[in-house]
Formats: sequence, C-alpha cells, structure tokens
Amino acid sequence: MMSQPYENKQVQAWQFLVDDQGDSLLAAARECQPGDVAGISRLRKQWSADQVAAALELHEARRRAKGKFENADEIIADRIGVEQATGSGIARYKAQRLRASGVGTLTDLCCGIGGDAMAFAQTMNTLGIDLDPLKVWMAGRNAGCETTCGDALQTEIHSDAIHIDPARRDLQKGSREHAPSGWSPDGDALQALLARHPNAAVKMGPGIDPENLPFRPLKSEVEFISMDGDLKQAILWTGSLSTGRNRATRCSADGQITLGSHQPEPAVVREARWSDSWLHVPDPAIERARLLGLLCRDWELAEPVSGLGLLLSDKPARTPWLTPYRVVHQMSWRVDRIKDWLREHDAGQVEIRTRGRAINEVDSLRAEFSGDGDNSWTIFGLRLGSSRIAVVTYPKGQEGD
Repeated sequence: MMSQPYENKQVQAWQFLVDDQGDSLLAAARECQPGDVAGISRLRKQWSADQVAAALELHEARRRAKGKFENADEIIADRIGVEQATGSGIARYKAQRLRASGVGTLTDLCCGIGGDAMAFAQTMNTLGIDLDPLKVWMAGRNAGCETTCGDALQTEIHSDAIHIDPARRDLQKGSREHAPSGWSPDGDALQALLARHPNAAVKMGPGIDPENLPFRPLKSEVEFISMDGDLKQAILWTGSLSTGRNRATRCSADGQITLGSHQPEPAVVREARWSDSWLHVPDPAIERARLLGLLCRDWELAEPVSGLGLLLSDKPARTPWLTPYRVVHQMSWRVDRIKDWLREHDAGQVEIRTRGRAINEVDSLRAEFSGDGDNSWTIFGLRLGSSRIAVVTYPKGQEGD
C-alpha cells in the first residue's frame, strides 16, 4: 500500500479543482476553446500549469461523460477514464446482480475512476484498488468508498467477491488489446487470481470469443451486455456468481431484460427462403452470446442465409430483443436500378444498413440515394451467396399502410 494518494503532485492539482478555490479556474476553463493557446496562456498567469491542465482535462471529460453517466456534470475524471469506465446504467445492473447473488463485500480491482464502484458502493461495502494514484483518488471522490493504491495481484483480499477490469489498451500505440495475453493483468495472471478468489466478475471487451478464453473456469458464464441496443461489454462470472453458460442482457432506461442458456452449443437457427414480409435486426448482445436460436424458437423466425444475423417472419416479433422492419421491395444490388426505384417512390431521407461489409460505400451512397421527396426508406445491402441484393423497408418504427 502506498502513502495517501493526495501526496502525489498530480493529484494535488486535481484536488485544487474540487476545493472552493478551484471554482473560478473551472469556470474560466469552460470558456477556453480547445487549442486556444492565448487563452491557456492567460489561465497560466493566474494558476499553475498543472492546475490549468487538470481543469481543461476535467472540462472535456465531463463533456464526453454526458449520456454515459447520470452525474456527468459532477464526475471527477479524465478523458481516458471516462472512455474506459462502465456507464451508470450497466454499472447499476451489475451491482444489482452481485447483490442478488449474496455479495455484501466487494473488492473492485483496477477500479479506474470508479465507474462501477459508484454503483457497487450503493449496496455493498466496496474497496477500490488501482495502480494509478490519480485514478484511486478519483474513484474515492466519485464512489465515496474506500480506495487504495496497489497491485491487483499482490493485494490481500477478504471480500465476498471481486470485480476486475483488466487494462486492454496499449497507451503507447493507442490501440486496444483483444487477446488476453496483452491485457494487464494478462490471461495467465487472471487464471491464478480466479483460482485464489473463485467468486469473480471479470470485465472484458464485447469482441471476445466466449469459447476461447484460456483463463475461463469450466463452470462459468459469459454475459454480453448492451445499452439501448449498443453492445458495451462482456462479463465473465465465476464461482457462485455464475448462473449458466451464455447470457445476454439488454439495459435501457426502462430497466433490463435477460436471456440465457446452460448449453455450451448454441441453439440451431432455422434457415428459410426469403418470402416473408418482416425483417428483424437482433440486439447485438443476443448475437454475441450465440442465443439467436432461442429467439427463433420462441418467435418462429428464420435466417435467409446461415450466419447473416438477420431474421425473417410473416409478422413483427414484439420483443425488445428485435427491431422489426417491414419489407417493401427487393432487387439486385445495382445502384442505377435502386435510384430509379427511389425516384419512383418519392424518396427523401434514405438510411443504408449492411452486414458483413457487403456494401462498402455506405456514406457516399446515402447522399446519392437521398432525395427531396416526402418518403423515408431504409435499404439493407446484403450478400446472399454470390449475389448482392437490396432490401427496401419502411424506416424503424414505421409499418406502412
């Protein structure tokens, strides 16, 4: 354990901002535009360079936090911290799940600015640990829980469960590390950590393959979580926190819904010829969790081509897991033919969607297809076998006549 983090010079500059004397600097920073060299110079005549840098960073971080954090105007964070942290909605769901599993005390390893800890600390006795003294101080301010600087792998832990968010970004390259071998702690270290602390939640990027995690215990669950239809993260739940094999959860302002399976193999997705009048786009959490087959079974849906990830039926499936589009017309993917059809049908705004990079020039075609008419259309550019087709639908939420 290190000395109190506020003895760190960088933390002292940030701590100045949350004291009453920092209010005037924060107000001045809000008026300073990015890249305004003269404006920054004026600020440095009244405050130190470290304090000015912290104020500008905080202002930009709070701007980026809007829509992700409910307390965006009050959060203490830098830009990277905001980007890497869990948003309020998903953090609250994870806290509810942990508490429902009987967790009363939790250690949040690699806690960052405290995105998860802010929710955890509402219902559990939470300790946040991170190697970065600035992040430790931020997490303590944001979550109001005990925090300390330390190595996640060396800290003695006595809580009911642990939550860990391994670093998955190479700060030197500015890129994400997708393979567990490039995380910090890496896959081998995580395996050893889970052996010592079997009741764990490991936060991961949503692009992971749930069946190709070398550190994954045999009896564990991978859950993919979306927020308002955007895939955000995956969680490996182990020990007493696991409830199955694969699970998908969709969070929104209305709460959350969950679908799961105990089977290691995904349910079969039925194929069918394209003759139905409704096309459905599934929530990405369902796809990543390999649970499309369960939706197909429950709602009598089918794929036009195996692996396409779009589902067909003769009526709309009324479930939050699916967004239905009513099909109006199909044709081969020929730009001139599509433009003729759109002109004949009084096209105004046109949205283009695709799968598997079947269509590459989406942005330029959107402008080319859109017109001055009164009707909005959505066009799916898809590859079926060796052919590309255009499927014209009413926009999302419109069912036509």
